[in-house]
Amino acid sequence: MAVSLGQAGRIFERVVERLRPTSAAQRREKSFVAAIAPLVDERFYLAHYPDVRASGTPAALHYVREGWRRGYDPAPWFSSSDYAAINADVGDGEMPPFVHYALHGRGEGRTIMPTRHVRPREDTRAEIAMAAPRSSDLLSLRARARAAWEDALPPFAEKSLVSVHKKAESPAKTPD
Repeated sequence: MAVSLGQAGRIFERVVERLRPTSAAQRREKSFVAAIAPLVDERFYLAHYPDVRASGTPAALHYVREGWRRGYDPAPWFSSSDYAAINADVGDGEMPPFVHYALHGRGEGRTIMPTRHVRPREDTRAEIAMAAPRSSDLLSLRARARAAWEDALPPFAEKSLVSVHKKAESPAKTPD
């Protein structure tokens, strides 16, 4: 298959672009997109935000670059503005809320709310106000449980090892 000079030039430009050193901001953006890409509902995002569909930008990339600042939600089950309101430590503007949820919040059991596009009613501010203390209570409860587990684990492990050693040292019974 023959490649024209113009095609070869475009291929070369792509290779050079990939090899060019990237800035810290570009690396950060790429890592953010990689973290949320499997979770973003592309069809939902493009259906609700026609400007993104018209631009041709992938939903995850658009969300990381500017969608979260515009109040766009990446999936019907996740409201960016409500996540930031419920989890006050997220609203500092450094990391998009959905990225925070994907990297940290999901593992921490943070509270999320569905987007306004799928809520049965519009006025959920009271629910959000009630969810914020529950979310922080859940985080502190998990921290206390983790600490209790870490305190209980060494004695439990020691007892288990002692019983294993006793079984190993006892003579094996032979069937009569």
